[in-house]
Amino acid sequence: MTEKIKHFVGRVPYATHTTHRIPAPRFDQASGPGNTDLNPTDDERCILDAARAAAVDLKRTFDNWVTMGRGLQLLRKKADLLGTRHAFNDLRDQNGLGDRFFNKTRVSKLLRVMDELEAVDKWRATLTEKQRFEWASPDAIIRHCPVFNPPPAANAMRKPSAYAKLERTNDDLARELDAAKAHIAELEAAQPDQGSLFGLDLKNDKPDNIADAIIGNVDLRRAEEIAKAMLLAISIKKRAAKARGKQS
Repeated sequence: MTEKIKHFVGRVPYATHTTHRIPAPRFDQASGPGNTDLNPTDDERCILDAARAAAVDLKRTFDNWVTMGRGLQLLRKKADLLGTRHAFNDLRDQNGLGDRFFNKTRVSKLLRVMDELEAVDKWRATLTEKQRFEWASPDAIIRHCPVFNPPPAANAMRKPSAYAKLERTNDDLARELDAAKAHIAELEAAQPDQGSLFGLDLKNDKPDNIADAIIGNVDLRRAEEIAKAMLLAISIKKRAAKARGKQS
């Protein structure tokens, strides 16, 4: 006997610690003090029965969507009374309106439509028969109905197109280039006796000789201004050339 007991020592499996979520109570289980509103009335049972029937109906007409929406509204109200995190999804599963028929996104859209049902009905009255048929689902209603797509305000700034942005960039670069050219011209005009180019051959002389000639004929502050103006002009020309390349 001792041998058999030793044989089983250490072989007992550890207890699992899996946590199971407790579903929301069914309507008929939610009785008691404070829970009287959770017990469905006869009218509420009729709403849920109609919603279940509409959910299994292959015809997704607008009336069917509204019928299902009324059931979901009722379950949302009951879930709010329960106040638990998963109450709404649990009640949907228990009443045949769970994820098998509706994913969470569609449920959310259908409830939005139901919250604005009066305005949606007025909008649908203005549609053609074909549009009412094709735009019966919550997705189509959210996409097309002006209740969910208000027009932009009259003073709202319209987002410029990529081409408009490019044109504006080119205009800005052109103005900056003109300003840089004017500034260089002013700097050159400040040395009338020496000539605008100091007698240099800009195409053939070495950059060092050109720089020495400029520094030798102006003070350091003026030389720095000339250097900054030249760098700015070079940068603007590069950006303008790049912008023209993208535009073409």
